[in-house]
Amino acid sequence: MGRCKFLPLASWTLPSPFSLAALPFLHSWVFHSSTRTTQHKTQNTEQNTQNYCENTHLTSTQGLRGLASVSVVITHLARAFDAVLFYPNTGPLPDNAPRLLQWPIIRVFIHGRIGIAIFALVTGYVCALKPIRQSKAGNIEGALSSVAKSAFRRIPRLFLPTTMATLIMWLVAQLGAYEVANHADSFWLRTTSPDYQPTWSLSVTSLFREILLTWTNHSNDYDPNQWTLQPLLKGSMMIYMLIFGTIYMQQRYRMWASLAFYFYFFFAGEGMSVLPPPPNHRMLASRPAWHFVLQWRL
Repeated sequence: MGRCKFLPLASWTLPSPFSLAALPFLHSWVFHSSTRTTQHKTQNTEQNTQNYCENTHLTSTQGLRGLASVSVVITHLARAFDAVLFYPNTGPLPDNAPRLLQWPIIRVFIHGRIGIAIFALVTGYVCALKPIRQSKAGNIEGALSSVAKSAFRRIPRLFLPTTMATLIMWLVAQLGAYEVANHADSFWLRTTSPDYQPTWSLSVTSLFREILLTWTNHSNDYDPNQWTLQPLLKGSMMIYMLIFGTIYMQQRYRMWASLAFYFYFFFAGEGMSVLPPPPNHRMLASRPAWHFVLQWRL
């Protein structure tokens, strides 16, 4: 360490009146400069921490979404080439012991339904993460802007890639690539393989019809796995509307409102179901008061 060097006593001079008058200004300037620097560093630290947490959350949710997608892919492969996995055992005889993937709990990951549910849950979480965080921070305008931008981008994000996938499947089907699968002994392959259209007019008509039915009837003969798109789009728009309607609420009241919406749509029969809810829900049929409240929805 270097030594501190002091000036000799003869070099010390008394401050002038001008320098004395400038001391308060100099002290104020140094104090505010250090304060601004500290605040700037604090804001940068908070912003970096917030960005790190947000990136960590998004990375975790993307990883969970990837695991759910892998589960769905495994389900489709099992349905196509090993449909026995969807039964509790390998046969009706006592000697037909279940295989490892048919055991309880383990078979849940093969059936794929949990993957679809996780995928929908993560999608809703990602849609609501940024605007709710901005609302909690008091940035209402930023939260409303995030909701508007997300809702505007949601439709092309879902529509364009899936329509391109349908177009590719349609083109492959018109080239006769699914003729072998249509004659296979696998029920899943036969029901999910599109048919070849004999004329150009019929093929083009079927293409536009299936693209339309994807978003109106959650069905697509060229890509049956797109049945989830309409519920996902509908659910994301419901989340945006819920955030928009509760944007000025405190966090606790927003949570209660979200819980009320959850129970309402649960008892009303809403969900990611291919079939519409029955007119007389069994749970509601035994509770006339609930049916009276929800009858406008059913």
